[in-house]
Formats: sequence, structure tokens, C-alpha cells
Amino acid sequence: MIKFITIVLMAALILTFQYCSNSPNILSGKWKSLVPVSENKSFDFNITFENNNTFHIEVTGGGLTETVKGGYKIWDDTMIINDDLDKPLHLCDYIDTGKYKFAAYGDTVYFKTIKDNCERRKLTLELGLLKSK
Repeated sequence: MIKFITIVLMAALILTFQYCSNSPNILSGKWKSLVPVSENKSFDFNITFENNNTFHIEVTGGGLTETVKGGYKIWDDTMIINDDLDKPLHLCDYIDTGKYKFAAYGDTVYFKTIKDNCERRKLTLELGLLKSK
């Protein structure tokens, strides 16, 4: 019985430590791309990172709105990201998982590519994102 109680207490301590040591997800929320937009080609690009490790991108322009969905995970200052291929629109193949380092400065986050074969995603993320109000 003492052995059982010891195991339960140790498990509770480990779970408590893991819960308390999780850092907040600084990417959580809605972000606007810092992609420069010319006066002739107006579009809006927003990405929302959810706390359940999913994201969705809304691209609006020319009277159309397109949505891309996918998943992401973060560890410290590193993120991996990929599109869901079963959705109607995806920017990148699932096998083209992107891996990035990121840093937040105030209401802006910048990404540095570690590895990503998807040029559209890489160019968009490396320009940075501005937190939407």
C-alpha cells in the first residue's frame, strides 16, 4: 500500500511540474502578415494560431476569400507547421513540413527558416506577422 501511495504521489508531482512548466503559447491569436501590398494589388492575409495546435489562414483579395488550415507545434522558440491536405485549398504539400525559429518583439513576431520546401509559406513567415488588435 505504501508503494502504491508513493507511486501516486510521484505521478502527481510529475504532472504538476509539467503543467506549471509549460510556457504560454505566444503565437496564440490572430496575426496579420507584414507582406507589402501595392496599391494596384490589394489583398489581406491573416493567420490565426489556435491553442489546440491548429491554424487557419484567410487570404482576401479581388472579391474572393480563401482559407488554408493546418497544424503546428512549438517548443521554446521553434515551430513546425504543415497544411491539411484534406482541405479544399492548401499552400504546401503535407510532406513539406516547415521548421522555423521565431522571436517576438512587442506585437510583432519574426521567423527564421530552419527548413521548409514551401516557398510561399517561407516567404510569408520570414517577412513577419503583426498581432491583430
